[in-house]
Amino acid sequence: MGGRIAWAAAPAPVPSATVPSGTLDQFIGESFTIPSTSTAPISDQVCFDNTGNATGYQPAFELITPAGVTFNSATYLGSAVSISSQFCPAAPGNTNCTFTNPDVSTRIVTVHPGETFSVLRFPLGSFTTDQPAQCMALAFTLGSSATAPLGIIKTLTVTPFFDLGADPLDNPATDLPLFGDLQIIKINPTVIKHTKVINAPEDETATGPDYPRTVTLTVDVATGETVNPVKVTDDLPAEFQFINPPAPTGGCSIDAATTATTTTPGGKLVFDCGSITGVAGVDKTITFSFYIPKDRANNTSILNPTTPNPLTITNNSSAASTYLGNPLPSVLASDTITAKAVALQKGGAIVTNTGPTGLSSGDTVEYTLNGQVSDYFTVGNLIVTDKLGDGQTYDASFTPTWSVACVGAPATNGTFTGSNITVTSNQCTATNPPPGCDGTTSIRLDLSSAMGGSGLLAGTVNGQQCTFTIKLRSVIDNAYTGPVSGTKTLSAGDTVKNHSDVAFNVAGGGTITESTSSSLTVAAPTLVKSKYAFNGSTTLPDPFKVGAGDTVTYRLTTTFPVSSVENFKLTDYLPIPLYLSLIHI
Repeated sequence: MGGRIAWAAAPAPVPSATVPSGTLDQFIGESFTIPSTSTAPISDQVCFDNTGNATGYQPAFELITPAGVTFNSATYLGSAVSISSQFCPAAPGNTNCTFTNPDVSTRIVTVHPGETFSVLRFPLGSFTTDQPAQCMALAFTLGSSATAPLGIIKTLTVTPFFDLGADPLDNPATDLPLFGDLQIIKINPTVIKHTKVINAPEDETATGPDYPRTVTLTVDVATGETVNPVKVTDDLPAEFQFINPPAPTGGCSIDAATTATTTTPGGKLVFDCGSITGVAGVDKTITFSFYIPKDRANNTSILNPTTPNPLTITNNSSAASTYLGNPLPSVLASDTITAKAVALQKGGAIVTNTGPTGLSSGDTVEYTLNGQVSDYFTVGNLIVTDKLGDGQTYDASFTPTWSVACVGAPATNGTFTGSNITVTSNQCTATNPPPGCDGTTSIRLDLSSAMGGSGLLAGTVNGQQCTFTIKLRSVIDNAYTGPVSGTKTLSAGDTVKNHSDVAFNVAGGGTITESTSSSLTVAAPTLVKSKYAFNGSTTLPDPFKVGAGDTVTYRLTTTFPVSSVENFKLTDYLPIPLYLSLIHI
């Protein structure tokens, strides 16, 4: 009876790349970078990683840029990287070009006329398996509509590779260069962009004319290009009541196609912006105001009179235009807002800072809850329940306060005392251990009772909002008391959360509950790396070049805003085998 021996595959590095997903709209004739901002998430960047199980050597990208797109530069950590580029001329009758990767003599790449083949080299000798992904910033210029026709997707390709393969030697006969999967970046040439924003706190609003909200529409045209005419249409949902008079706004006039009125909800607003020649920045900004009425035009209630649950409303708009005599596809935009009978927003701020700047143990935080009551509802039994998340303790030395600005309110301000406030701690202690505890503290604040009298907050259509404000405080603890992942000590990067519910009744209805939340984060450490000395001298040569036998000293400086840090590990990825590490702390 025979058997088989299973041989495990030898460890090997695997180069991989991530690029922005979806399609990127870019202006013709303008320069752009990927990523567009320095704070973009890694998903919006062009990044290299090693997804294998062994170290790879000399990481780099192959980049093919299509005709109509000019590759300008690439940087890594703010510094230019080494680049080799080869261009395939787009002369009449020219056929495809075949280029050799200058770093890999056996690598032949075929490109089309007008395309550019480039090799982008990271200044990294090696890339270990536990090293975080490293990203480049790539700069391009998009051609005119003649070379980058509008709406015709331009495709850039990125291929990651390890030039030296799986060992640090230049020995391709025994250790081949390793190439990863090709990734695609899609660019959509455009000449006009359109955006929309509904301006409202936490994207919500109480209903009624006393709560007007503003919509901001923008039109941006590629610099130096002329689009004529431009018309922006906002399709007001049946729940929007337009309230601005029909007057010019943002350099655009109200078009005759407008059907929206200041007396009937819904309809559409059409703004005629005429001819726009693009300049740097946004070219046209249009604003108008609206509110959420009681009923739609067909007399159906927007919020149920007895069970006024929140309603999320979507508002769409479009920008239609003509370029070089040809109509362009409309550019679409949208935003949402939630209509509520009682809207509640929350924020937290440090009022007593006992330690370093930013959140830390011993600080006092004041939470402010701002509420608005709809013009169409009278609410009673209004109770706010605030839940302090783990990592903080209710500050009993500060009596929570309230203020009300409503027509006919029994009182305008006061404090929560006696039966109007109930504090229930579920912090973990020796007598209240897990799993029955979670480290939170609930504060029940009965605003209707604290106001006295009827305890009603009555919204009315009279030009005055019906609002209330509640303030309470907590003290940041030294440690969490409830179950947490990691250590319980409150450390850099940890978050302290707060959640609030407001419950209320309307005439003839049951209890409705709305929610809001906020959080504060303990400041995280910062890291700075610099060259400190060369062969023992702190006077660094310029240019900075190293050779065999030289000693280079780097300085890693970490600043801790708070003294408590958990699982802290500082890892420096020295290029292998260029440096032999001698650590001095």
